[in-house]
Amino acid sequence: MNRHDKARAGMLAGIQAGHAQALLDKRLAADAVHAGDVSVMPLADVLDRVGGRDTREPSLEALEALAESIDALGLLEPLVVDRLGRLLAGKTRLLSLRRLAAQDPGRWAKVPVRRMDFDAETEPAQALAVEVAENEQRRDYTSTEVRALAERLKAAGFQATAGRPRTGTKALLPALGAVVGKSKRTLLRILAPAPEEATARTAPPVTLADACARLRRALVSFERIASDVALVDLTPAQHRVVADAAALCERLTHLEAERETDKR
Repeated sequence: MNRHDKARAGMLAGIQAGHAQALLDKRLAADAVHAGDVSVMPLADVLDRVGGRDTREPSLEALEALAESIDALGLLEPLVVDRLGRLLAGKTRLLSLRRLAAQDPGRWAKVPVRRMDFDAETEPAQALAVEVAENEQRRDYTSTEVRALAERLKAAGFQATAGRPRTGTKALLPALGAVVGKSKRTLLRILAPAPEEATARTAPPVTLADACARLRRALVSFERIASDVALVDLTPAQHRVVADAAALCERLTHLEAERETDKR
């Protein structure tokens, strides 16, 4: 290996080691977020993030949707703060909670938080790692959990609207998406009824009389077709079909007789 090849190999090894360390740091930060004990603290004591900006700034629509969801479901994921109560992760949740507290101070006076044991001002790199880790390690709700949350929102008056919701209508999909972090298309797929469930909802129940009538029509058609075929020309499998049809016809006759007897 010449000098250039050695230099290139050394550079590649350094890049790979740095990438591995970055992944490890991210995982450790995520573990720290989820390992912190959850406690309750006054909402008024939760301070803004050091510097005042997030890696992702929430939109007004996101704030409104999440506020509606939290109002109906409660705060499912606690805020993450440093040891002094400065926000580390959950800017949209915090702003949504403040909007709710302005309308109902008593209900939202205290909120659940996960407190990290460091000072965000003196350890900004650790604070950023926690924020990024929380964004990337957001809980992935299962389809069952999504459907359960949707039912809770429906019970609270939220409606699944096809287009833009009318003024005053609490739209289900934006509120649900704000909580679980899934797109409208994904939510529609998760909430769509299974094919068999959709059939069960639309198909009317089949009564004994309906079944008898359908079987009778099927047997008449079978008889009309079979009348043109000689028994000697049938294969063994076709003979079994004819025998089954005859047995079915006999059973149908007994069922109709029993039904008439029950009516009397």
